[in-house]
Amino acid sequence: MGVSRFDEVHEEIHGGSRYLLVSMAERTFGIDVRHIGPIIEQPSVTPVPNIPSFILGVCSIHGTIHSVVD
Repeated sequence: MGVSRFDEVHEEIHGGSRYLLVSMAERTFGIDVRHIGPIIEQPSVTPVPNIPSFILGVCSIHGTIHSVVD
């Protein structure tokens, strides 16, 4: 499955704001935590027949069905 893994993830406070720092492929990205929703464990993905190859399937998060895209 084409799920990416981050090299490193941590939190930093800078100028009174909190950021989630994500390192991947030798680059670091900062995301203001006010723009991040809940972080959950990766749900199981159910394959769906006859769909484009970039769609891995669907999953249920809190009873709502979501497409999983690679």
